[in-house]
Amino acid sequence: MPGKKRFDYTDLALTSIKHMRKNPVLFLPDFVLFLITFFITIIFYRYSGLSILLSEILTAEARTELIKLFLFENWLQVLVSVLIFAFVTFVLGVSIETIKFTMIKQIILKKKISLLKSWQDKNNYFWKIVLMKVMIFLLVLIAIFLLSIFSIILFTISSTFGGFSLTWLISILALIVFIFFTLSLLFRYAILFLENKSAGKTIRKSFMFFKKNKKHTFNVWFITTLVGVVFGVLATTMSIYLAKLQVLTNVIIIIYIISFMSSFASFAIRILSTIWSQLFIFENYK
Repeated sequence: MPGKKRFDYTDLALTSIKHMRKNPVLFLPDFVLFLITFFITIIFYRYSGLSILLSEILTAEARTELIKLFLFENWLQVLVSVLIFAFVTFVLGVSIETIKFTMIKQIILKKKISLLKSWQDKNNYFWKIVLMKVMIFLLVLIAIFLLSIFSIILFTISSTFGGFSLTWLISILALIVFIFFTLSLLFRYAILFLENKSAGKTIRKSFMFFKKNKKHTFNVWFITTLVGVVFGVLATTMSIYLAKLQVLTNVIIIIYIISFMSSFASFAIRILSTIWSQLFIFENYK
């Protein structure tokens, strides 16, 4: 059991890097998702009328009023576009997750990595992931509801604390709940794919794993979070510098090209951190 075993996190971190270097195909699913999402975003951008709005904003002075008028006149078109965009990207995102995590499973189990087999096996996990996401969403909603009720009761009956103090207290409680869920569900994908459990059993075992291995789970979360923050800062910085080039032109096609360069640079940096973190989590669960 991980709770009884001494983990060499440095060795596992280096092992995850080796997996990335030896299996560059791991980056392909996310790269494909990025391209599809980017072009879907452009279609949404043009269909919803936001492209026309942007061109008008670039030359107009009363920008706030222009935006309000646009949303008032085109709210249905924008709403439909957003819903379609959200649905398509969600389905694509889950499909890509199943393929990617199946390949990670193959690597962790020391099997030959196969993109084709991962594609063929995606149906075995697709609905499990969807159901797991729904169940986690409902759990979070319940937690938010209970926290809201608790907050209302405190603000109603408390006379010894000021509103400012209570706000801080509720904020701290919300942060604790967020960290609890993050830690409790950290190994959910590793459990789902390595043990092929149902969505409900995966969530339950993930909570139990955290309960029995609090220190180990926290260490893995802290390391992956730290790496994610560092790469996130790099990605954001790169994206900001490239995005500044957009103000130099009002030609739509050039704006699209610069936007793609900015998004891709940020994606390339973040995906290194993401793939490494996922491999690292799987290795630490195994």
